[in-house]
Amino acid sequence: MDTSLSEGPSCQRESRIDDIEDGAKKGMIKEAFNIVRKDKRLVLLGTVQSLFEAAMYVFIYQWPLAVSPAVSAFFGEGAVTPFGIIFSCFMAGSFLGSILFSKSIKSKNRLAETTATNMIGASTISMGLAAFFTAANTTSLAGIMGALIAYEACV
Repeated sequence: MDTSLSEGPSCQRESRIDDIEDGAKKGMIKEAFNIVRKDKRLVLLGTVQSLFEAAMYVFIYQWPLAVSPAVSAFFGEGAVTPFGIIFSCFMAGSFLGSILFSKSIKSKNRLAETTATNMIGASTISMGLAAFFTAANTTSLAGIMGALIAYEACV
């Protein structure tokens, strides 16, 4: 019986930042900062990523507040908002987005940058629609849910 896997890794050691001396750490961080600062594309990429992450956090905190009034308007006062079912719909949207992204990336005629640009554009439009439907007096449940699921597909 082969026991080589059960014994764990032989004498391989993990490289950790704690193992590096303080002076070397500062030099490494300074070097990384200078590399990012000199390359405008990295600065732009970091900015776009940060803004997209911020929008995701706004989504996470605001979707229950956006959906609950629409559920009450659609089903009547006192209706209980099915948060678990709604969250499951978001996860299905995220799964659909993953499938679409994978197919788009594998396309030979499409650049990754084009796919990312389209994804960010679609997420901007869907978040804008969600804000519009939430602010409108109609509180359209289908409109809000459609826009939020579309946004989740972009995430």
